[in-house]
Amino acid sequence: MKKGKFTRIAAMLLTVSTFVFAATSCGKTNESGNSGKEPTGGSTVIDYERAEAMLPDKIAETGVNIIENGRSDYKIVVPENADALISFAAKEMQTFIKDSANVELPIVPDTGVDFDETAKYISVGQTSVFKGSGLTITDDMKDTGYYMKRFGNVVVIVAKNSNGSLSAVYDFLNYEIGLEVYATDELTYEKKSVVPLLDYDVKFIPVLDRRKILAEAFDASDVYTKRMRLWSWFGLGEWITFAHTTVEKFLPKDKYFEAHPEWYSESQTQVCYSNAEMRAEMEEAIKSYISSSPDGFYVMIGHEDDKFMCGCDNCVAERELMGGFGGQELNFTNKVAEELEPWLAENYPDREIYFVFFAYQTSEEPPATYDEATGKWTPVWKDFKVNKNVKVMCAPVYTDFSQNLTGEANASYYKNMKGWSEIFKQAGVDDGLVIWTYSTAATSYFATINNFAISGEHYRTLADLGAVYVMDQNTADSNLPMLEQLKLYTMSKMMYRRDYDYNELVDDFIEHYYGAAADEMKEYYELIRARYKWLNDNLSFTGRIFTDTTLSSYWPRPVVQEMLDVIDRGLEKLETIKTSSPERYDVLYARLKREKLSPIYFMFEYYMDYLTQDTKEEYLNDMEVYTAKFNILGTREGANNMLSKIEGWKSQIYG
Repeated sequence: MKKGKFTRIAAMLLTVSTFVFAATSCGKTNESGNSGKEPTGGSTVIDYERAEAMLPDKIAETGVNIIENGRSDYKIVVPENADALISFAAKEMQTFIKDSANVELPIVPDTGVDFDETAKYISVGQTSVFKGSGLTITDDMKDTGYYMKRFGNVVVIVAKNSNGSLSAVYDFLNYEIGLEVYATDELTYEKKSVVPLLDYDVKFIPVLDRRKILAEAFDASDVYTKRMRLWSWFGLGEWITFAHTTVEKFLPKDKYFEAHPEWYSESQTQVCYSNAEMRAEMEEAIKSYISSSPDGFYVMIGHEDDKFMCGCDNCVAERELMGGFGGQELNFTNKVAEELEPWLAENYPDREIYFVFFAYQTSEEPPATYDEATGKWTPVWKDFKVNKNVKVMCAPVYTDFSQNLTGEANASYYKNMKGWSEIFKQAGVDDGLVIWTYSTAATSYFATINNFAISGEHYRTLADLGAVYVMDQNTADSNLPMLEQLKLYTMSKMMYRRDYDYNELVDDFIEHYYGAAADEMKEYYELIRARYKWLNDNLSFTGRIFTDTTLSSYWPRPVVQEMLDVIDRGLEKLETIKTSSPERYDVLYARLKREKLSPIYFMFEYYMDYLTQDTKEEYLNDMEVYTAKFNILGTREGANNMLSKIEGWKSQIYG
């Protein structure tokens, strides 16, 4: 991972193009910025045997400069009809380069602009410059794999999907000015008087093509989402319908049940998948959702979140024929896709719509048999098929996320995902696997799930299975107090590149995010890691999302006191910059106070009687101030109970 001295910025986004910067220092650069090399023309087609999810640490200079002597002849070229993401990418390039070198590159449409190696263009997206370059976006690049290629003076940055071009722009800015984003309010770059043209010759394919992390921090800031190279549409915009939709969205009981009770299971919580009349009505509802969501492309036909599936004779017979719940839902989704195909061709001929069903709970197992000797999967019914625009979303909710996906603890869950992947490929659908994975301790927000250091292995394993989209469910309804920003940073990075070293990422993050208190916060991080290892070795502590990570047996008072002591030493260290950098001090002070909320929580829940009255009142104030400041709303999924917890502690403290 590239290291260097960067400009320190505590940047809180106010609008898409407005930043507030805390402190700066000039990075070092050669006065001329030149390497002495003459620019050379690039080949018209890059000949790569393979493009893995790795990028070079450095790219050589060419002897030409994008900016020098306070001026530039370069222009940022975008398509005439550039979409919102390409327009945003160009604006980010313009803004960060101006902030670095105090020169604003103009953004121009490609109207009348031809490919010319002597012209000084940085082309972003599928412009006329790209089209004249001879580059071809190949199938292996999927949606977000990109080219970043120099042709003489011209740089071409392009992917099939605008999300890929946007990610490439951030990589370009990393190479040119050292841009690194650590959090919503922490990023760095170099101050430069010369910005050199580098000899780009990159074809890059991310670990995962479509990447998403459901977390409050990302939901609250689409800009932060984009900068972390995550799939960007605000919220769940790529999903026309999402999650448990069959009854909840398509066929609500208050609208249909009285007239059509046969459309539902005996529990009235699921639909009857064998009922053709029900399917026809659901298709009409799906049409309406597609029409009202012009930017989405995934339609989720997801069974509801329980195991009470329809037990009518027809459904039972279908499941026996088709290999279980998963086979029945695949068959149902195939029929919906086929029956809506003519309507889509007539009304939305240019849209790619994919129909997705769950491999979750009852339907987690693939409708196939596995031969241990040959390692082959065989579908259980002779008419097995997969429609070309059908995908399966595997949601292995009971996985131990502290362990390798391919290890013994997760063998059955990995086997199921592998089976779905294989039978889809046998049916001619190589990109049919969609994954809903998890990185949250759903029942206990004040002690993070034990998935440190292993998320990269998880993402690479899912990519190797052929997953085209991975959505990692973190905590979308509350921010967290324990090392959350570090986790979101490392997870985002590991989704993107194979060549990152996890420990280097951690060190880099802690150095920048905690500043003057970095040594103490590294000690705190290592304390938490060591504690989790001990719990795993001695108390069968797991990384399953329903593990209660805040039990008193996990956090005895001496351990909690040690956590408090380490953070307090970090707070003391910050006093060294209180006078010289008061704004930076305030930012770092608040970040350490946020981390302190977890041990305070344990003290309040289990060891209140050991605290003096003054300490209780100090800790209560911290809880009130910093849960509000950092939008920490609850102690578990869906609870939104932080205010009531604080009121309960007040009653204990003041009687």
